[in-house]
Amino acid sequence: MVIVGNDPATVETDLVERRLMCPGCLRLMCPGCLSPLAPWGFARERVLRDGLVLRPRRAVCSEEGPKATHVLLAEDCLARRAYRAEVIGGVLEAVFAGHKPFEDVARLAGVAPDTVYDWLRRFRRNAVAVARHFARWLAALLPGRALPGPTGPAAAYAIEMIGAAAKAASLCFGPKAPWSWASAMSGGRLLSNTSPPWPLPE
Repeated sequence: MVIVGNDPATVETDLVERRLMCPGCLRLMCPGCLSPLAPWGFARERVLRDGLVLRPRRAVCSEEGPKATHVLLAEDCLARRAYRAEVIGGVLEAVFAGHKPFEDVARLAGVAPDTVYDWLRRFRRNAVAVARHFARWLAALLPGRALPGPTGPAAAYAIEMIGAAAKAASLCFGPKAPWSWASAMSGGRLLSNTSPPWPLPE
């Protein structure tokens, strides 16, 4: 899976003009091994709980040999989640940074309490790794800046680092919703069941 922008026309142009690199090749850390992605049909249609209909593009590595394919997921989404990243992020912020009861947050967000509880559990479990990952992004985007240290629970600190990294990214590359940046910087795997490698700043 590859996180891309929210504009399908731009994604299509990037594919046709070979601007998107295969994530498998990128993980080899060898500039001579990098291969662009090429169009390869579409993934199955998805309907988010807010009614947004998605039909993600698929792409294939142009490297000779076995052809690895990838789903291109818009950055306002997270992998295997039926809600937009901004909804999920707003819930995480309200509970971990705003210290609000998760049942109240779930009701206000219009999300089932069991679903919210699952988001919180997964985020809390990986909070230390999340904080370190976004601290690394912040250090790369604003070199020389002193990073804020943790002053409370790991989950609250992780939320703080996501916000700081997203703000820095908007300053460097142009404004974008904070949780869209969070999706892009985590490869859409912020609430993944496992802990696959997240994209690192170059």
